[in-house]
Amino acid sequence: SKELFFNKISVNSVIVPGGGINLNEYQDHDNDSIYNLYKSNLPFILVLGRKNGAKNYKSIIEAIDKINEKEKICNLLMIGKDEDGDEIISKNVVYLKEQPRSIVLSALAKCKFLVNMSSSESFGIVIVESWASGKTVVVNGRCPAFAELVQDQINGLYATEYNLSEKIRYLLDNDDIVDVLSLNGQSQITNYTWKEIGVKIGSILLNLTLNKNNLS
Repeated sequence: SKELFFNKISVNSVIVPGGGINLNEYQDHDNDSIYNLYKSNLPFILVLGRKNGAKNYKSIIEAIDKINEKEKICNLLMIGKDEDGDEIISKNVVYLKEQPRSIVLSALAKCKFLVNMSSSESFGIVIVESWASGKTVVVNGRCPAFAELVQDQINGLYATEYNLSEKIRYLLDNDDIVDVLSLNGQSQITNYTWKEIGVKIGSILLNLTLNKNNLS
């Protein structure tokens, strides 16, 4: 929005993250509460967010179904409010609907990685949450909010609906790559803590005040 709108009308604007996290919320990696609901021994890929068409969750289901055609090697775990009411018939999906925060945090800590193919977002908070939980991400690289956060093959992977199954399978087969991407994502999360965001906004406001006083 800064580049496409504010810069074009010559507004003095500053980029500040559109959301933040409290890091201490993500430290309990021994939280096994998700396994009270997820009963399989197979690893799971996580989809976290509202269940509606704009999230393109059906493309993820199709990708997981394709991966499991010959041999079932993973499940897709979905957590979020059911907004479209569409029935999920895939045997490769465990849909838990809305869940308490403790379950969400446990799912983030125990998943293999997170996938989000949403086409439009204001800010990718689930991406930051995944990094804070020590997990990497596969995202829709055409979504501007995700592209601002994720660098392809550095702290996550870009995907389209046409190559999503390949990207997921690639990570499932390469734990060493997953570890590198996860660590690179983790290295950036301090920029998205509420404390750091508060300091940045405070500095911006202070500079505005000082500049105003100098002009007067």
